[in-house]
Amino acid sequence: MSERIGDIGYKLYSTGWKNGLHPHLTPIQHWLLSIFLRYRQGYAESLKWVKEYHVEKSAK
Repeated sequence: MSERIGDIGYKLYSTGWKNGLHPHLTPIQHWLLSIFLRYRQGYAESLKWVKEYHVEKSAK
């Protein structure tokens, strides 16, 4: 992400990233936060990272 985001945007993004790696939110919390674009971006990018990491790890 090259554009600047504010404090709230960063917190939403990092919460999405963390929840993508280690789900810690209830399904209703995840659903409510998914209203926000930054949360969805963080969540999606963490899932993409995990998928790429496992592909690299299994290739070794």
